[in-house]
Amino acid sequence: MKTKLKDMTTGGPLKTILMFSIPILFGNLLLQAYNLVDSIVVGKFIGTDAFAATSASNTLINLFIAVIIGVGSGASIIMSQFFGRKNFEKLKESFSTSIIALTVISFAISIVGFIFSKDIMILLNVDPLILEDSYLYLQIFFVGLVPMMLFNMYSSFLRGIGNSVAPLIFLLVAAVSNIFLDLLFVIVFKMGVEGVAIATALANCLSAVLIVIYTNKKIDFFRMTKKADFVFSKRLLKKIMTAGFPVIFQSVLVSFSLVLVQSTFNGFGKDYTAAYGLSGRLDALATLPLTSISTALATFVAQNKGAGLPKRITQGYWRSMWAMTIITYAFVGIMVLFFDQLVGLFINNDPTQNSELVIRVTKEFFNTMALFYIFMGFMFITSNTLSGSSDVIAPIVIMSVSMVVRTVFTFTMLDSLGYMAGIYAFPISWIIGAILAVGYFVAGKWKTKTFMSNDEFDA
Repeated sequence: MKTKLKDMTTGGPLKTILMFSIPILFGNLLLQAYNLVDSIVVGKFIGTDAFAATSASNTLINLFIAVIIGVGSGASIIMSQFFGRKNFEKLKESFSTSIIALTVISFAISIVGFIFSKDIMILLNVDPLILEDSYLYLQIFFVGLVPMMLFNMYSSFLRGIGNSVAPLIFLLVAAVSNIFLDLLFVIVFKMGVEGVAIATALANCLSAVLIVIYTNKKIDFFRMTKKADFVFSKRLLKKIMTAGFPVIFQSVLVSFSLVLVQSTFNGFGKDYTAAYGLSGRLDALATLPLTSISTALATFVAQNKGAGLPKRITQGYWRSMWAMTIITYAFVGIMVLFFDQLVGLFINNDPTQNSELVIRVTKEFFNTMALFYIFMGFMFITSNTLSGSSDVIAPIVIMSVSMVVRTVFTFTMLDSLGYMAGIYAFPISWIIGAILAVGYFVAGKWKTKTFMSNDEFDA
């Protein structure tokens, strides 16, 4: 072993989780900066219509990324449990199986997505004025999907064994590269939306190459340099998919519900599409502490589940919940104070475009969501805890109910509330999901769940 890994089965639970979440927070912040730079360059240097075009594509892009992240999370949970059990042979086998499976899945998604990009955008009711840029941006994303998958997978695996610093470093390199390429292609070469998409794809390729090289050199059981290292286990793939299914299902369901809500905004015109996209950018920033702590907690829970320490899991859960609430609302408070300045980063004051409408709708959306982030946090923290502790069914049921409520509310109230139906649907779905999630955790049935028997752990 040539790199320092983090054993999360010892030490104070909250301190362990928060210290592990800090690199993840910075990594997520860099990832958002990565995306925000694209949006800022598009909004400022190309125009609001171009911003709307990329926004129309981004919600759908997140749907496909959700599948990759879900499988990566499942693999990370299984590997974290093997790591907690100190079974490094099975850890390596899980890693190899995951990489092979995800490469095949990513290629399939890339091909299908590239072919049907335009049809998908038409189906989502995208304004004809921005349709061409929307599907062009989406097609280039699909071309660069495999490198993005590799980076996300390797990052997830490294975090699963307690290394959250290396992914942060390579993400920083990618973010800086993306900024440089964005400015080069858009400002110097005048390539528009196509230039932004190509810049992102190239930055993804760079980060993927770097993290693969690092992992092969530094971590023995992640090294894949010869034929014998490529091991594929159908049994472990089944375990990985079982572990990842809650995350896949939740992520896909969340993304799909967002796509459906966006389709209602698209129906009101391109300015509402832009407002929805801008709200999503601000929401992603505001929930950075929440998602970072949730990610760290999943690794913490998985390692302690493998080590057989349920009391430590419970301690980590409740302390993370309080920490998440305090940190998230401090973060949101700062964003509310500087809302006008944040929005001003994205909006081009072009008199031919209705930027005032975009800003007003964005403010309504963000202010409504900000009040209820605590419920979103309770739902996500609990779902990650349950997934990390091998409970597959409960997170699926909880998220399903929440997303069904969101979708049904949006479409049944659309005629009477207009676009506000899509806004109010978010807090309503979070509240219901949080009540179900916390109630289930308190009941304690998750303690008896397991992906592996003791024989399988030690085999």
